[in-house]
Amino acid sequence: MARIVGGAQGIKFNAPTGRYVHSFGYGGSRAEGNGERLNHCQGKEHRDLGRPGSTMWGIDCVQTGGSSGGAFLAEFKADKGVGVLVGNIAVGTDVSEYHPRLGDRARKLYRAASRA
Repeated sequence: MARIVGGAQGIKFNAPTGRYVHSFGYGGSRAEGNGERLNHCQGKEHRDLGRPGSTMWGIDCVQTGGSSGGAFLAEFKADKGVGVLVGNIAVGTDVSEYHPRLGDRARKLYRAASRA
């Protein structure tokens, strides 16, 4: 399991799943600040069982359009504002939001982009 520091947050590839994570995004609804306020959710990851063949993991939280791409952080320390990126918000349902796990392909892409 590689841990690479990227910007203010570390990145962990092939991180364990089913752990406690925090998600952050700029949802576009009025209640979320119309895309102008950082929103936060937290919870224990669960598998995406709603889509056959899905390999994504998520938490019970719903952030609206605009939050896609927001971070899923493990090992988050609120007092320091840092954690380890384990995925990005990709899709949501009525009750959950999900992220793909950052595996070997993501690590290879990250390393290639870091050399560019």
